[in-house]
Amino acid sequence: MTPEALLQSAAGLRRTADALAQALTDFRALPAYQRVSRGALRGVTLERANALADRVCALFEVLESAYTSLTNADAAIVAGQGIFGKADKLREAEELLRRVALDDVDAGLRQSQAALAAIEDSREQLARKFDAAKADVTALREEVSPDQLDLIAAKLEALDLDGDPVGALQAFPDSVESPLSKLKQPFEEAARLRKESAHALHAAAGLFSQIESTIREAQAAYAEALEKTAGVTTIEPPGGASIQALGEWLSTLQTKAREGLAKPVLIGLEHWTVKARSLLGEGQAALQASRAPVQARRELRGLMQALKAKAVARGAAENPRLTELAEQAAALLYAKPTPMPRAAELVREYERLLNGR
Repeated sequence: MTPEALLQSAAGLRRTADALAQALTDFRALPAYQRVSRGALRGVTLERANALADRVCALFEVLESAYTSLTNADAAIVAGQGIFGKADKLREAEELLRRVALDDVDAGLRQSQAALAAIEDSREQLARKFDAAKADVTALREEVSPDQLDLIAAKLEALDLDGDPVGALQAFPDSVESPLSKLKQPFEEAARLRKESAHALHAAAGLFSQIESTIREAQAAYAEALEKTAGVTTIEPPGGASIQALGEWLSTLQTKAREGLAKPVLIGLEHWTVKARSLLGEGQAALQASRAPVQARRELRGLMQALKAKAVARGAAENPRLTELAEQAAALLYAKPTPMPRAAELVREYERLLNGR
């Protein structure tokens, strides 16, 4: 490399070394690092803190070595310049610059930052878990044996939150979390069942409302079909007794839920829902069957009007037979009830005659 290239390389390395030195200095000044490096630590946390401090010290030593190599490289570059310069000095400078291991410092700084963050995260996690566990112990005081809770509370107080948060966090699952979870399990299960039964009852109430609405519509449609049509198949919708029985059953399940019998309620709702969906299906089938003939009557009326307009357009409206058929069809289609088979037959006959078939 030329002296100019060596000077540029050395200057770039020095800028990088300065930036890393500043970053390491800032890192050591962090409140978290001060807590770890100067706090009264114990156990696993102390081991990790010592390892972190050793790594940071080692990084400063690497930086010091890098600065020494850069200073020596600068001197060698100067000695290698000019007409009296020695070529071996430039090679020496190049070798010195090659040995500057700033990438190792950068990687070590990142590792140190991660190690410090892990210790701080352990401290924060432990604090959250500790507070949650204390709250659980307090909440369970009226529910379970005091001896069991006193044992867990003692283990909580024995945790070294300040001196060894990493070790305490590692011990937390076996010493506190697992036994506390076993105590909470039946109450959490009961709460889950209460929530599930509440949701299921809400859904059942919605389904019951849908059944009531559908059957009311089916009953109205059935009455309309009987009034306006004859000679067709209709389905009588379920009566009020079926709805009343289903409603009383649901009311009983709601009462049991208020009494805290969540599991029996869920079992009862399974059977109730089967019956409810069956009743809803009956109502929907009756509604469809009753609406169909009334709709067919309206369609026949509309078709008859269209055919009469077509007859006028063709100049066939005065045809005696067509006139007779139109009058007969109108008499039936606007009668109550309309004999649907005969009315449909008259409309078809009118259409066949009009179309010349």
